[in-house]
Amino acid sequence: MSITISDIENTSTHLSGNIIQIKAKTSGIPSGASEYRILLKIISVDNVLMGSPFIDSIEPDSDGVAIFDISGLMDQDIQKDFHWPIPGIYDGKWKGYTNLVYDVQLVPGEIYIDKNNLLVENWQSTFGTVFIVKGKLNQPVLAMINDANVSWFDYYCTAGRWFTYQPHTQYVGPYQPVKLWWKPPQTGLSFTLHARGYYSDGSVKFFTDFPTMWYDVMFEFDLHPEGLGFQPVINDTKLLYYEIWMTGSPSVEKRTFIIDWVYHEETFYLLADNQIGGIDCISLTGAAIYSPTAERKISVKPLQKGMGVKQRTKIVSGSKKNRQWKINSGYKSKAEMAALDILLDTPNAWLLVPPAGGSDFIAQYTVVPVIITNTEMQLTNSMNDQESIEIEITEAY
Repeated sequence: MSITISDIENTSTHLSGNIIQIKAKTSGIPSGASEYRILLKIISVDNVLMGSPFIDSIEPDSDGVAIFDISGLMDQDIQKDFHWPIPGIYDGKWKGYTNLVYDVQLVPGEIYIDKNNLLVENWQSTFGTVFIVKGKLNQPVLAMINDANVSWFDYYCTAGRWFTYQPHTQYVGPYQPVKLWWKPPQTGLSFTLHARGYYSDGSVKFFTDFPTMWYDVMFEFDLHPEGLGFQPVINDTKLLYYEIWMTGSPSVEKRTFIIDWVYHEETFYLLADNQIGGIDCISLTGAAIYSPTAERKISVKPLQKGMGVKQRTKIVSGSKKNRQWKINSGYKSKAEMAALDILLDTPNAWLLVPPAGGSDFIAQYTVVPVIITNTEMQLTNSMNDQESIEIEITEAY
């Protein structure tokens, strides 16, 4: 008997934390068979999923249908990656990561006891390959997408939306790392990456690049203006804003980055896994309090004969120090704050700590994996267009 698979498309892409449903239907149960079950084998082609291959079995309903949800097997921890450190100058290039996309093959089958009381297990040819991205849509966004009767794949990949919750127009510091992420719906597609920089003297600079992209690779775009050839300051002329978009099939939406030239005594940056395939970089320009905690184990020994004033009877036998920060986000628009509210729930975050002396040179910043420990967020200045929040962060080492 044959098993057909539906409700999922070959070479489609899915988020691991949301439902990944597969419908399998048998053409019929063999005559005299008992304890009949439909099988589904899930094979990690790139061997990144622990425990692969997985085999699940479900007794079909009266219509011969079994519904499999494989998201629980796919939603494994993954080491997120991003381009860092940026060498002496931003290189403005795009980079692909094969380890951020799971390649998974689906193989249908059946198992039953035949009329001769023998166990029979039949496997069919591979249905195809689907791609899994580690993440989970925020519930309000998932509800919105469900109401539109589309999927994460349709909304972001097919429709050409960058993997970010940030508004289309965003304020960034003149030396802030700017990252956008995307994965194409098809493989081997050629695109043109466009950028335009607008200066205070009315001049405009242009940038183009020509990435070729594959559907089993996650792509990161480092889009700081220096890497695009847009120097933040040229003599007395300042970069006011720049635009990014990509043409191809599909074209990818335009994003505008307005340069925040307001002086900030010290700027931290928070890199946060947005759980839709990207890592966003947020500037934290408000006041920062550094308050490390430490634990020490102290052993005591008696004062021995002949010991003088330079010898001690209390010995530090072990110590542990953990860095902690409380940083104000700085004033941001309501749209940026709404995105930040989602990002602060991330399981993966990294704090970019500025060097002593307040240098803006990003290559001198230190990358620290962190955990955001706030359980509640209280907006300040919430009656105005600009808002801020206090973010409590602890080192994840």
